[in-house]
Amino acid sequence: MSSVLIQTRNGLAIATPFILGILLAVIHVLPYGAPELAYVMPSLTLMTVYYWAIQRPETMPASAVFIIGLWQDVLYGGPMGLTSLILVLVRELLVNQRRVLIGKSFLVNWMGFAIVVAVTLIMGWVLASWWHWTLIAIPPFIAHLALTITLYPIFAGLFAGLQRVLFGED
Repeated sequence: MSSVLIQTRNGLAIATPFILGILLAVIHVLPYGAPELAYVMPSLTLMTVYYWAIQRPETMPASAVFIIGLWQDVLYGGPMGLTSLILVLVRELLVNQRRVLIGKSFLVNWMGFAIVVAVTLIMGWVLASWWHWTLIAIPPFIAHLALTITLYPIFAGLFAGLQRVLFGED
């Protein structure tokens, strides 16, 4: 009986980052009473994928990342599959380059996040502009980029605390 409980606990621990990604996609699109806020909301799912793909890649398989991205596209009404494509590419890059970032100082990880976010969001901006056949406004894009990079330390701290609770480690 105890081995079943251990397996269940381990399964829930491994599934938690995926569930968190799904919930953060919902939080990303909640109506906060200011329609303009939707354009500058930080990329919560990107933060989630970045953190967990480096720290515990087994908790963020490509299939889970694809579902998180698709879910966000459904909720946000964006081009279907665009977020999935971007998040899966980020996940694959991070898993392949994990040795460069794992065990490094938070500042190194944050700088890596800033680079990944800048490239990712620029790519998303170009693809979304192409999809809609118009240049999407740049000031909200810059605010979105700045908020995502600036708020990452808070979310990374929360994720690290969750990781300690779930897995007993950093």
